[in-house]
Amino acid sequence: MHWRDASEEDTGAPDLRTVTFHPERQPGIQLLRYGARQFREPVDFSKLFLTEALVFSIYVATNHHAEILISRGERSSYASQGNWTPLTVEELYRFLGIILYMSVVKFQMLERYRSTQALYRNNPVPGDMSRTRFHAILSFLQVTPPADINKAEKLTRVQSLVDHVKEKSKELYQPHREIAVDERMDSSKHKFSGSRQFINDKPIRFGIKLWVVACNMSVYTYDFFVYLGKKNTIFTDHAKALGKKLFARKLYLVGVLKSNSLSIPDELRDVKNWERVATRGDLDGTELMNLYLFSGKTVK
Repeated sequence: MHWRDASEEDTGAPDLRTVTFHPERQPGIQLLRYGARQFREPVDFSKLFLTEALVFSIYVATNHHAEILISRGERSSYASQGNWTPLTVEELYRFLGIILYMSVVKFQMLERYRSTQALYRNNPVPGDMSRTRFHAILSFLQVTPPADINKAEKLTRVQSLVDHVKEKSKELYQPHREIAVDERMDSSKHKFSGSRQFINDKPIRFGIKLWVVACNMSVYTYDFFVYLGKKNTIFTDHAKALGKKLFARKLYLVGVLKSNSLSIPDELRDVKNWERVATRGDLDGTELMNLYLFSGKTVK
């Protein structure tokens, strides 16, 4: 599906000013079903994603993983002389709270989170958990039960967590009319082959590459797909292009094409000639190849 030439008329795209947006849910955050009285403490909001069911499953998998490693004589620095005691759900919530705090409040060195200097007196980490216990939990932490791990799958250790986050992201928010599909890089230093990507012109050059569906109004990530490289990403039907599927449902989009793309009409192929006469905000052709922002359809 592509634009042929400047003489082709637009016969299917509606005028967006005449299209009413009627989603199944009111756009925005979806919290009414939970009741306002449930949100009395910050932890109550974190539990929207870190649900008790999710944390309980991680708690079980971590304790099981610790038992296996200790029985093999591994991670002895955390298990020798009875130093390791089974993890509790309440303790796991505190551990996850520390991880979230460290992701927001950035110190140059990990040891600064344990500092007693006056500069760090408001840091809650030392009072929540000892250094040894924190590193022990981090060493044994496991999302997927050991018996369910399939090393042939790149996301096997976190797939259940990824699925959970995607499900909750859709449940807790309804996008507005204009949404965007784009790639995003999340920083990561892991070394697993095939899943760590490099994009030179991104602010984060090394990390996990995600394809995301985001709300333009709030930049909220409604859905995402973890890209694992060409060898590990399976496309079951190459004919099911996103543009074609959207067009079939009368959903229209705008996007960016490479200058050598086969979809660019002849009138736009001379990029340098176009740049000489174009000013900021100009669009060439009949409404930029007759492609529009997403129309007023329901995102389900």
